[in-house]
Amino acid sequence: MQDKNLKLKKKKNNEIPPVLAGVSVFAICVFLTVLFCMLAYFNVGGLGLDVINTLRKNETIALDEQKALEQERKNIEDLKLEVEKKQEDIAKREEELKKGWEEIAQKEVQLEKEKKKYEELVKELMPEFNNIQEVAELYRAMDAAKVAELLEKQDNMALKVRIIKALDVSFASQVLSKMSPDKAAAILERIQEY
Repeated sequence: MQDKNLKLKKKKNNEIPPVLAGVSVFAICVFLTVLFCMLAYFNVGGLGLDVINTLRKNETIALDEQKALEQERKNIEDLKLEVEKKQEDIAKREEELKKGWEEIAQKEVQLEKEKKKYEELVKELMPEFNNIQEVAELYRAMDAAKVAELLEKQDNMALKVRIIKALDVSFASQVLSKMSPDKAAAILERIQEY
């Protein structure tokens, strides 16, 4: 049994404690890092230049990437401003279109009122127009001198003008030639006003 205990003690003495193992690994890492830094610092085998060039390349790449990022940010800001401006333009145009449609709707209402007004006026004047056409038809069947005599006796100048205009041109000129020059001139003057 003593042999066994002795063997166990020897085994325990040969083992490295875990803390010491961790410290050893750390010390080795520090040593290798210091060694690498010294080799680079003293430019052993061109290692220092390689390290410096690599670091410079990385720095240049980082600067280029930073510049590219700044340019992208600027481009994004420019695009945002452009989009905002276009949105404002669209809003203005929509407002103008809305006003335009409102004006069109108002004009449509106004035109509809005017149309009804004119339709009512046509309804009122249609019987009178038909009467004038009937009178003109009767006058066409008569002698031009007799028509001239009847028109000279008529007091309503507007009615005289409408009747003369309802007659065909050749018969109307015969009637006017049979009238007194003053009355014919007055009728012609009124015809020109229409």
